Amino acid sequence: MNPLSFLKRLFRRSGEIASKKPVGKFKVDSVLDDGAISGEVLDGIIYSGYKLKPKGKKIVVPIMKIMRGKEEIEFAIEYDRVILLPEDKLKVEEGEILEVYAS
Repeated sequence: MNPLSFLKRLFRRSGEIASKKPVGKFKVDSVLDDGAISGEVLDGIIYSGYKLKPKGKKIVVPIMKIMRGKEEIEFAIEYDRVILLPEDKLKVEEGEILEVYAS
């Protein structure tokens, strides 16, 4: 093992993905004006801090908060309808499937 590979993993930039395989999928129902994304968890589990990636695009955005109604929750599981608040606005459309990666 290369000693520099450990340092590269330790000091990973925020736009990079730590896991190689997605830990979940999220279907977009609507995008709100402030950049919040409303939709349903199709597969897996989503925690705040995990990263969203539209299929076929290289953009990765961390999830800042997960909301159910007006309540902030720590995680969402399969079939939950939630609102994700990403750190930056993400250009997605209704019906698009987002991949979720562990941070």
